[in-house]
Amino acid sequence: MYGDPPEPEPDLNPAFDWDFTSSYVDSISGVDVSSNRSGNLASINAADGLIFNGNQAFTHNGSIFIGGTTGEDVNAYSIYARVKYTSYRENNLFFRFGTKSPYYVHPNGSVSDNRSHNCLELYSNTSDIQISYMAWLTGRMYNSGTSGEWGEGNGRVWKTGVQNNVWHDVFITHSSAPTGEKGTTKLYVDGVFESETQLEIFESGLREGLEFGGGNTNRSDQGPLRGNVKYLRIWNTELSADQIMRFNASYHWDFTQSTTDNIKGVDLAPSATIDAEHGLVFNGSTTYDLPGVTLDYGGSNNEFTISFEFKYDSYAAHATLFEFGTAQSDNGLRIKGVSASPELFIRPQHVYGGASNHVVRTDANYTIVTGTYYKATLTSSNTPSTKLYINGNLVNSSTAGFESGPRSHIFMGGQSDMTSRNFTGSIRNITIWNRILSDSEIQDIGVFEPP
Repeated sequence: MYGDPPEPEPDLNPAFDWDFTSSYVDSISGVDVSSNRSGNLASINAADGLIFNGNQAFTHNGSIFIGGTTGEDVNAYSIYARVKYTSYRENNLFFRFGTKSPYYVHPNGSVSDNRSHNCLELYSNTSDIQISYMAWLTGRMYNSGTSGEWGEGNGRVWKTGVQNNVWHDVFITHSSAPTGEKGTTKLYVDGVFESETQLEIFESGLREGLEFGGGNTNRSDQGPLRGNVKYLRIWNTELSADQIMRFNASYHWDFTQSTTDNIKGVDLAPSATIDAEHGLVFNGSTTYDLPGVTLDYGGSNNEFTISFEFKYDSYAAHATLFEFGTAQSDNGLRIKGVSASPELFIRPQHVYGGASNHVVRTDANYTIVTGTYYKATLTSSNTPSTKLYINGNLVNSSTAGFESGPRSHIFMGGQSDMTSRNFTGSIRNITIWNRILSDSEIQDIGVFEPP
């Protein structure tokens, strides 16, 4: 799960991108956090990224601009980091952007000189092991002018149940909002939505002072971080739940930019001509037969989720979109239609739980119309259970699930053993996860967004 993160989608290149495996320099804008520095610089290596052992904490005294400035991106941003605690302590800091940004006057006229009101920080907040994110915000005011009382414009999101010595992929997003008004801040950990707040008033602008690895140095049990930061990316836009969850997928093919999976490099349609809007387009005669390709998903728990977008341009009974595992007749996955009316029919020859030839299908539960895009999501668990969702809505389920394991011989655009069952239409954005997405996650990614 924790190999190198996939490359950003072509239209979502970040504003800043540090990998911290061999360099302290951002590959987009050239910001070197080891320069113009105060404090003890953390070492780096390819396996562990930035290494903090409780004695390193440093601040780059330059600045970076965070937040969108135009259209739907005004005052919006997203941050991604891969982080790990090696020995958890309360009030440890992974990073803080804006340590030296301007301070603001309290209602009683006093000026705070120990904490910026314009910074963003990922840190630990309680004695229980957790990851927290806090925005100390431009123009934040105290309720009564008394230090320690937070007013509006301050928000925190968090995840508990974090463990030492386990990497976590953390995403923070903030929605666009007019200047001076509250947006929504969300936290995702390992692709799963955890919490949100609408107490943050964020303004795009420079954050001066980039601090890494700090902590409460006034207490020995809350001293500098013991842990790691490996990757760090910042976008000046709000990423969607769908985009975030793809970072934790096992495979993802968008088919609008490439036929190659951007996680493991598996090509499902070599030499195909793709459409920037409609993805992989099939005309009823074109198919891609890949006997040498194997997909391995489901993991040790026999659990996975597959999501894809599809459209029938025309429909014929038994038209087959794709097969994963033609060579595994007892464990392959076939996505097709069967009846005379357009439908989606999912059939493995053998499923986890002992059933055979089991089916989940839309049939009478959901009407499929030619010329219309849909997003289908299939989940299979070791309960066992298989569920089919269309556009985020559960349309059918069964009491059996697929078995995990390699699926060799992939066939796209038809049924491998019957040439009369080719598909006419389009397929986009096939994504596979080695876990079950929750109902709320499926609803977040479930509705097809037209190109």
